[in-house]
Amino acid sequence: MCKIQGEEGPGGSTIQQTAIRHPTKFQFTVISRRSRHRAGTRYKRRGVDEDGKVANYVETEQIIEFAPHVVSYVQVRGSVPVYWTQTGIKYRPPPRLNKGEEDTHKAFVKHFEEQLKVYKSIAVVSLTEQNGREKVISDAFLQHVLKYNSEHLTYISFDFHEYCRGMKFENVSVLTDNIEDVIKKLRYCWLVMYIIQPVFINLWSCYQKH
Repeated sequence: MCKIQGEEGPGGSTIQQTAIRHPTKFQFTVISRRSRHRAGTRYKRRGVDEDGKVANYVETEQIIEFAPHVVSYVQVRGSVPVYWTQTGIKYRPPPRLNKGEEDTHKAFVKHFEEQLKVYKSIAVVSLTEQNGREKVISDAFLQHVLKYNSEHLTYISFDFHEYCRGMKFENVSVLTDNIEDVIKKLRYCWLVMYIIQPVFINLWSCYQKH
């Protein structure tokens, strides 16, 4: 868990430890919850299992508290939900599909049925390569998304390695700018929290007056 507190100041926001109830102060919290299912190190654990659980699954919640307002936004990440492995002693060994389309689709459906039960609607962003060694995984992912054909699932493909080659991570803005409308349609939680001070009446005094 990571907490950052800040206070508005001249020329912008200065990060510092402070209270959050003052109307010009805020608190930003990031919580990551890693799944206990299909846990493992990178390259050693990939893809989906027969129960629809994917490797390296993490749910991340971003919370902003400002005066009485509390806003929460959730996103998840995980391995591509098809049967695949990536083993070998070389750096970035080539991925390989392990099962046929029918078995893979059963696990794929289980995975997204569980996700949709929790989140209702999902925007899926695939960061796999569209060409090269990862193409087999990218193609399989898209194939099963089309076969699943859910109106509650939006699929977006972004070749991260191609766009951000040479440490040009600022090119991620190409993705965020193009899915702005999709992001706006996704829901978040917004709470308004007020502290109600109780009022105590001295009943004995009231009785005395009567």
